[in-house]
Amino acid sequence: MVKENEYLLYIKCFFEENLPDYKLQQENFHDPFWYVEYKNQKVSVIISGDIGFQITVDFLGAKYPFWQYDYSVNEKSKTSIENIEDQLSSLRKLLLDLTKE
Repeated sequence: MVKENEYLLYIKCFFEENLPDYKLQQENFHDPFWYVEYKNQKVSVIISGDIGFQITVDFLGAKYPFWQYDYSVNEKSKTSIENIEDQLSSLRKLLLDLTKE
C-alpha cells in the first residue's frame, strides 16, 4: 500500500473534483520524494516532487514541461499546497483546452 502525504492527497482530490475524466495510473511516496500520474485518452500528466515539484504533460506522445505553457509556474515550484493549487488551476485550463472536441 502506498504511504500518503498531504501533497498527494491534495492532488488526488483536485483531479477527482475538477478533472474526473483523468484516471490515476500510478502513485508513489518514498519520503521525501512523491510522484503521481494521471491519464485520459489523449493526455497524461505527471507530477513529481520533493522540496520542489514539477508537472509534465504528455500530449499525443510528446512530453512538455508545464512551464512551457505557463511561465509563471517557475516562481511557484517550491512544494507547498498554495503553489500546487496555483499550478493545478492553470493546468486545468490547459487540459480542458487540449481535450476540446
